Amino acid sequence: MSGQTIRMTLCQSEADYQRIRALLSEIYRLTGKNVAWDVVRLDSYRYGRYWQGERDNDYPWMADMGLWETAAGDLVAAAHPENDNDWFLEIHPDYHHLAPQMLDWVVRRHEEKRPLPDADWPLNVVVHDEFTELAALLAGRGFTDKGPAEVTRTHPLAGPVVVGELAAGYEIRPFNFADPTDMEQRALIGKLVFGATAPPAAYPYKNLAPTWHETWGVFTANGETAAYCTIWLDDNGVGCFEPVGTHPDHRRRGLARTMMQHGLRRLQELGAQCVTVGTGYNMDANQLYAVLGFSQVEVFHKWQYAFQ
Repeated sequence: MSGQTIRMTLCQSEADYQRIRALLSEIYRLTGKNVAWDVVRLDSYRYGRYWQGERDNDYPWMADMGLWETAAGDLVAAAHPENDNDWFLEIHPDYHHLAPQMLDWVVRRHEEKRPLPDADWPLNVVVHDEFTELAALLAGRGFTDKGPAEVTRTHPLAGPVVVGELAAGYEIRPFNFADPTDMEQRALIGKLVFGATAPPAAYPYKNLAPTWHETWGVFTANGETAAYCTIWLDDNGVGCFEPVGTHPDHRRRGLARTMMQHGLRRLQELGAQCVTVGTGYNMDANQLYAVLGFSQVEVFHKWQYAFQ
């Protein structure tokens, strides 16, 4: 709401992190849409990318979490990156007028993080396509719309979930992170599918994420992981798949489809009202998600600014 005194600060504590999670949940409740990150993506960013810091009680991500709060201490907006170049603005529906000052901070912070003075260091701000005023602001600041970059799909869980037959020679079960072999397999398939570099010892730290979640795998007869996914359930009763991947040697066998059907049934049993999955706009995975009944709901554009 314009006219209020707003204070900008940085995330400085676990309590601040929980406030960000609460803000994301509130944005979803107020809009009924995934126009911002959900708590799943936030937890994955923290515990997946910064596992080493979490293990050593160091929290380097906090300096990149800008917060905007009212005089009463209510958090109404946050800005943060997901990687070296992509930034996101999470704004309460009543406070979109804060976008210009949030963008000012993002530009300054991104420039501060530039590794070398002459390094190629583009800044990307990823924006939901219905935020036309924010798009106009970015255009006026010299950003270029690079087109659709992300999509979030939603699957309602109103009826029974049909689970197909699993291909012969495979079984589906949850990972056991107390088992060193399962930990090794989880690390290996993460590397093969997504290039993840976290060693096996990191994954128990990801399990510190406050959002309920389980990791499931499709295993071969000799115990190797052929496909995997993590299912999450947040406080709004919304389930999520993040990530989903199949070993390159085991693709085109319907493994991910059947695994996700198991995940949908599991989330329904836990009380999920709907389930989301996010991916790149033109990625092949969209075909699988469409077949499973995930409709395309939210599209996000990437706006890019090239520093001189």
